[in-house]
Amino acid sequence: MASSNWSGRKVTGARATLAHQLPLPCYRCGITIPSAAECKAQGISWDVDHIQAQAHDGSHNLSNLTVSHSACNRRHGGKLGNARKAQAKAVRAVESERTHKFWNVAALKSFFDAGLRTLVPAPSFFVSALPHGGN
Repeated sequence: MASSNWSGRKVTGARATLAHQLPLPCYRCGITIPSAAECKAQGISWDVDHIQAQAHDGSHNLSNLTVSHSACNRRHGGKLGNARKAQAKAVRAVESERTHKFWNVAALKSFFDAGLRTLVPAPSFFVSALPHGGN
């Protein structure tokens, strides 16, 4: 995975290099971002954007950097972040279901009802949960 240390001099240097190349189209929406002076006069904010996202092993090399409107960049980053959160939530749900199936009370009851309770004494809290009270 690429280094997440994307701050300070790296950003400042990349921004200065790309500012000299403006006007350029926004990488996200395609609308032209005017020169740095025009952006300042019009109140347009722009960011240095990664073509291949850092989260997907994108590098900080100039060949992987471009410009995008700040709003476009934030919107895209939000989608990526939300997708990662959804994936993590799905993994947690599967793990939770596995745990639930492992400790399935109905399965434990059927285990004890099958007559196997005589092999190993059941803990009292399991016995009290059985429909026949452990008898």
